[in-house]
Amino acid sequence: MKKSSLQCAIAATLLTTSFYNQAIDLNSDEKLNARFDIGASFLQLKVIEDHDGPSVNYGSVKTSPIIGYGINKKVSANSLVGTKIELQRIEGSLLTTFRAIDYRYILDEQWQIGAFIGAARYDYRSPAYGYTVGFGGFYQPKGWKNWSIGTEMQLMDKIARDKIHPDDLPASTGPDTFTNMIGLAVTLSYNF
Repeated sequence: MKKSSLQCAIAATLLTTSFYNQAIDLNSDEKLNARFDIGASFLQLKVIEDHDGPSVNYGSVKTSPIIGYGINKKVSANSLVGTKIELQRIEGSLLTTFRAIDYRYILDEQWQIGAFIGAARYDYRSPAYGYTVGFGGFYQPKGWKNWSIGTEMQLMDKIARDKIHPDDLPASTGPDTFTNMIGLAVTLSYNF
């Protein structure tokens, strides 16, 4: 991991820890909630290897299975704050995202909206690190008990890796390869 990426990861961890310590009273009567997500994501990738070359566009849509595990806690009448880890496989390469802050606003008993920010790791040729942000909507039909469905827009940006793999372009085209991803995830969740 590059020094700047490591510094960002440490800063994000410190910020998140400070935020949770102030925002979430773990001794309160509100319980910690968990959920397991399974679904599919539809992503477009843009890989920038030659920094002096022509502009690169996003490629065709790639379909990926997605699984995730998250925890959250109600911090006010209409707000949930938590964290989540997600795993996706894109053309044989693992994308792992960690949501440092996963926020949801409760509209009513069935609908929630949310947003998140966190870190991403993409294992294509060699490990690459960047950040992820997104937003979405979630619906729990009456009678579904612990089940709900959701859809989220996801952005993984500036996922950077050193050019150390034999198949990489020469370092003279820039020392790093950057991968940007944008897409839509559709999930079925079990809340417990």
